[in-house]
Formats: sequence, structure tokens, C-alpha cells
Amino acid sequence: MWRETNDKFIFTTCQLKPTVTTIEQVIGSLNYGRDEVCWQLNWPSWRIVGMRILLLGLCMAASLSYGQDIDRTQRTLITKTTATWCPPCGGWGWDLFEHLVDDNEDAAILMATHYSGDLYSQAADDFSEVFDATGQPQFFLDGTRVSASSATATQARVAVASATQQAAGQLADVGLEIVNMSEAGGREYRFDVHTEFFSSMPGSYNVALYAVEDSVINSQANRGSMAVHMRVLRESLLGGSFGVPLSTQNPSAGYTETAQVLVTPRPLVWKILDTRLVAIVWADEGNGQYRYVNGFELEEWQLAINTKELSNAQARLTGFGESGTLQSRLTTRVALPDARLTLLDLQGREVAQRELGTLNVGTHQTDWTEVALPSGIYLVRLSSQLGERTVRVAMP
Repeated sequence: MWRETNDKFIFTTCQLKPTVTTIEQVIGSLNYGRDEVCWQLNWPSWRIVGMRILLLGLCMAASLSYGQDIDRTQRTLITKTTATWCPPCGGWGWDLFEHLVDDNEDAAILMATHYSGDLYSQAADDFSEVFDATGQPQFFLDGTRVSASSATATQARVAVASATQQAAGQLADVGLEIVNMSEAGGREYRFDVHTEFFSSMPGSYNVALYAVEDSVINSQANRGSMAVHMRVLRESLLGGSFGVPLSTQNPSAGYTETAQVLVTPRPLVWKILDTRLVAIVWADEGNGQYRYVNGFELEEWQLAINTKELSNAQARLTGFGESGTLQSRLTTRVALPDARLTLLDLQGREVAQRELGTLNVGTHQTDWTEVALPSGIYLVRLSSQLGERTVRVAMP
């Protein structure tokens, strides 16, 4: 089950228990245009070398509380089966995925799963097999195919957004969090993946952890050599492509379990500051089949270590690049003392900085006209006495 021969995995046998809430409304009424799909070609024998993970242990917690409330939001999983050599993947499939990210990123987990091509990963390959992907681009909602083509992309977009909002309005049967982050020295990071069951759940379950890179500059058929790929699934960080079994079958309501993980990133494989961690609970259906139950994702986990992150209730930070100028817009809902904006590249190097003093409630726009920025992805970080917040901005 362990994929990396050079990785170190040490774990004590434990099991977790996930929830079984899924979207039963299948979005499959649209006609699927075979002539607009690239079919599976040669499967590369190579794959991305992942980060080395030392799993310190899966520690079963029999207590009914964890010391804090776990979010009960039900998040959908939206995936796009794709390949860098596929022209429709860089055409209507590219545009549809961008719309799905824009529409659903606050209520769903989104991944571009490259089963072939330059951005191939074993996890993406296994996702395509379990989801029964027969070509690309293909889209899936909680593992159920969403019929879409260039002629029906708008309908598919609306249907996915509707199903995602419907799921978000329900209380989840199982919740996850990634908490207690800290630096462990030597560029290693330690954190806990915590799972809690709110309902009694029959069956067997796995907990999984993934690295998903937000923006990858790479060639794409129909997009050129410098296309910015969004939400690329890089690899599984815990066990196989669908994680490791939880230590208890048929978990009862109130059951909790925590996995303590030590991560050593490999920045040459994917950019550390541009990668989010995604935790998922899968129902093990047997015979190599898995069903999505719920998930949790953590953005900017490196920047959040040893800092307090500002919530959306305190401040909202956005940014965009246009006409050679990068702009950031900050909406403050509370006063922020000693506020500062810092512009960084994806290697964490400071490009520019603005001292803003005390920001009152309102909207504040910053034009970074003092620096000439080449095309690419940048980070804008807001710092204040109340905490920090960081967003990614694309410069066309």
C-alpha cells in the first residue's frame, strides 16, 4: 500500500470512522460529446516523486470530545480528469474547471487529476480508475460523473453549483480538521489530522491526506507552454491513493481519532507556499472501490504556523493582475492596527511592501505600481496585530 520505496512510514495500527453523507442527486442528464473528448492513450511508467512523509502514528481517541468543535460542513469533491496533451482539456474543459473553482471554492474541494502527461500522479491515476473515467476531460462530483461537453458546459456548471450548495446546507455525519501545526526543525512540519463522527456509521473507512498545488505553470495543449494549471493533485501523503484504514469499523456517534503527521516537503517537486493540504474520509466499498464521504482543506498551512490567521469575519483580501499592474483589494470588517501588505513571489521572497498603519472598517485598494512584475503567480500577505491573511494573485 505504501507507494514510495524511499519514504519512511511508521504507524501504529488504528482505525478511524467516517461519515457516509453523499449527494444522491446524480448530475448525468446532459449528453456527453465523444467527438470532443481525448481518449486514453499511452500511460507513462514514471510518476512524480513525492514528499517524504514520516507518519508518527494513528492515535485512537476513545473520548467523545477533542477539546474543540469540529466543523460539520458537508463539502463536495469536484474533480476533473485531465492530461496536458489533451486539446479539449485546454479548451472547453479548461474554461469549465475555472468556472467551477470560482463558483464553488468556498463550499467544495476541487482537484485537477492528471492521469497522464507532464503532471501525472499515481493518486490521480487511481482516482480515474475508481471513478471509472473513460477519457478526458471528464468531471466528477463526489465520484459521480457529471456529463459535460462544449455544448453543455454551462448547464453542467449550474448543476454542480446547485448540488454543492445543497450539500453545504446539510450537517455532515463526519468532520475533519488539520490542527496543531508547528515547525519540527530541518524544514519539517508537524500537524494533527483529526476525525470525528457525529453519527453512527456502518462500514469500513479510510482517512487520506493529499497535496494539491494551487497553480502550476506548465504546457497544456490548446493553452501554450506557460499555462497556469489550477488545483493540481500532486500526491497522496498518507498510505496509498485512498489513505489508510481507520481503526474501528461501524464507528458510533462521538468516536474520534487523530493522526499525527511529520512532513518533509520537497520543493523541487511542487511549490511549498502554493500547496494546500486536503484530508478526506473515504468509505471502503470493497474490491478496490471507494466512496467519498467528506473532506477538509487547509490553505497556506506553512504561513499559518506560529501565526494567527485572520478570519473572513475580520477581513477579506483579494487580488488581480491587469494591464501590467497587480492590484489588491482589502475589505476590513474590524479595525486592524499596524496593518501591512507584503507582496511575495512563490519562493517566499519579498517583492514589495506597504505600511498601512491602522485600517478602519471599509474597502482599501492597493496598486503595486512601483514594481514591474513578469507573468506568474504571486502572494499578497496582510499582517496586523490581530493576525495574518494571504492570497494568491495571477499576473497575466
